Amino acid sequence: MKIFKITMLLIIFLSMFGSALYAQPTQSKLDEIAKAVKKINAATLQLETKRFWYENKCGVNKASITIFYKDHEIQKIVDMGEGDGDKAALSWSYEYYYANGELIFSYESIQYFDNQANRDMQEESRQYFDKDYLIKQIKDGETTYPVNFMIDSDDLRYELKKITRSSDIDRIYRCPDL
Repeated sequence: MKIFKITMLLIIFLSMFGSALYAQPTQSKLDEIAKAVKKINAATLQLETKRFWYENKCGVNKASITIFYKDHEIQKIVDMGEGDGDKAALSWSYEYYYANGELIFSYESIQYFDNQANRDMQEESRQYFDKDYLIKQIKDGETTYPVNFMIDSDDLRYELKKITRSSDIDRIYRCPDL
């Protein structure tokens, strides 16, 4: 009977305070990521860069991928472009941030024309990662804390790190048969 009471008290305690115990390391990790992103952005002008221009028959009219390095290690990748508004978005800006080779933050903004609503639309997404696990996502102002969502080395944001020439972009951004 005594074990049952202790077990019940433990269950009650964990249900009441478990989320608070979990939120603390997550918030400190989010603060750490925000600090790292600010540091990378503050140093952008001092970082070595490589820019690759691209266009394709998937509706991309003019775009570039810029890779920012520090001591031969990728810190940030920016993919910006304009599309035809039909097969591709009107415009986009994707920013991916890395620490020790791992993706830590992703910012994506897309503008497109919604034919049904007959107006321009914009979508925005921020994703925070810890050891390839998505720990927080803000999409169009709505915040979620996904559980057990992991990316791997096949993720586009890791594939972009392999770009060494413009032809690599065609391999990564494959157009479907049109």
